[in-house]
Amino acid sequence: MLDFVLTKTGVGKITTKVRYQSHHRQSYTYALYNRQALQILYPIGPYLLSYKARRCSLIIEKYLELTPRNGKYSPALKQARADFEQQVLAIRG
Repeated sequence: MLDFVLTKTGVGKITTKVRYQSHHRQSYTYALYNRQALQILYPIGPYLLSYKARRCSLIIEKYLELTPRNGKYSPALKQARADFEQQVLAIRG
């Protein structure tokens, strides 16, 4: 199933998890980060329900302007980013 998601979305990666016990099955994770996550939010956003739809629209609207690609934040941008995170988390179901 993870291969299907990776193929259809074209973003992210599949990694294996560490097995600590030999009788456990191998497990996998699908991970995507930062701007890759936005590529997933654009098409699925209209199908989200409740507070998740409101969070999604806020993230799509403001994430790129508040997240520099080089990861270096000015003090003003850092404060704006913290305020943005609080706005997103304040939207509850």
